[in-house]
Amino acid sequence: MIRSALRLGTRGSQLALAQSSSVSSLLATEVGEAIEMVIIRTDGDDTSLPLSQIGRPGIFVSALRDALLANRVDFIVHSFKDLPTGACEGIDQAAVLPREDPRDILISATGAKLHQLAPGAIVGTSSPRRSEQLKLFRPDLIVKEIRGNVDTRISKVHRGEFDAVILAAAGLHRLSRQQEIVEYLDTSIFIPAPAQGALVVECRSDDHDLALRLRKLDHFPTRLTSVAERAILEGISATCQTALGSYARFNAQSVTTLHLIADLAGVNTVGYVQIEISSSKPIVEEDSAREFGLSAGALLLRDNATRKIKK
Repeated sequence: MIRSALRLGTRGSQLALAQSSSVSSLLATEVGEAIEMVIIRTDGDDTSLPLSQIGRPGIFVSALRDALLANRVDFIVHSFKDLPTGACEGIDQAAVLPREDPRDILISATGAKLHQLAPGAIVGTSSPRRSEQLKLFRPDLIVKEIRGNVDTRISKVHRGEFDAVILAAAGLHRLSRQQEIVEYLDTSIFIPAPAQGALVVECRSDDHDLALRLRKLDHFPTRLTSVAERAILEGISATCQTALGSYARFNAQSVTTLHLIADLAGVNTVGYVQIEISSSKPIVEEDSAREFGLSAGALLLRDNATRKIKK
């Protein structure tokens, strides 16, 4: 099939365009293709409702995948953490790009770090995971829902609507706004969302030629850790509203350790728990990374293998 340019489907937010532009540049360099970006609006772009009220999975993803399957675009780019678990028929995850900084960050109006915020300070987040971790680390703070793109959220802090906001470091880095970060939150306390900081590129499963070219962009260590982290969601039958963080360590050419934190209220009676597990052998294949994550999920659900977090 002769193409004048490859059509890259993307959301229209500043961050999504920055992410897609980085993929476009990499692909143009790698295979010498002309890239045309096609902006697609998704349900998640409606900021009039809290994410908790939208409820259904894949709100930032479905419209992009529909456009891909309808042949309106040739490939699409997502934040890997936004993808629903499980395979999507007709679509191939052709490449996972090298992971950006997976940590959460804090931006505050006064330059105060998290432990320095005054009791009763209002901190914004749209993430159930971040909300629960904030309540554990600083139960004296007020956590409120915040919507909008990165610029909108930061502007709400500077206007005084919030005292601080928690965002993903990767987003600020990709927007070249690192100078606004007040504090990087340690992953031992604020365990990131599964696959946070990773981008995934999808194409149609029957577009074998494009899949092979996209595969040149794949960073296998990031693919392994992301698959392991995301398999935990499947392992505990998590929804988009489950407060779960997971962070896999990749050492000596293999995944070795998973750090997990989850609010299991409603899944079982354990409540909020944090565990660390290690593999007895190196994990060097995607299938074994997924099995590792599923096993970690099963471990989370076993009462005798969990310990409640101490504040």
